[in-house]
Amino acid sequence: MAMKHLRFQIPDFRICMGRCVMRACYQSEIRNLKCLIVFAVLVATTHAASLSHEQRIVELQKAQEAFDRGVQLARKQPSDSADAFREAAARYQAIIDSGIQNGRLYYNLANAQLQLNDLGHALAN
Repeated sequence: MAMKHLRFQIPDFRICMGRCVMRACYQSEIRNLKCLIVFAVLVATTHAASLSHEQRIVELQKAQEAFDRGVQLARKQPSDSADAFREAAARYQAIIDSGIQNGRLYYNLANAQLQLNDLGHALAN
């Protein structure tokens, strides 16, 4: 009976260490990115939650003005129109983030997002 010779492959140490180092770097970058996102959310919610009643009214007026400006510019200057709708959406979102739960506010936000062709966010709102 003939015996088969078994070959064992010993992984190259450098390749193994390179993969481990790459994995550690990737995990470190993901961890840093998660920390950055959490920090950004905390800063945004702290600022948004600190809006007073008067500031919310001013934000709402500015958002409506930006939306109206976007409608007026839609045919003549589409790029400026998109900027106006982006501003309106950001202002509506800031009001929502400050704690206001209102159907009309979500409707306005969705309309601004729809004008930006952001159908996913518009449907979600």
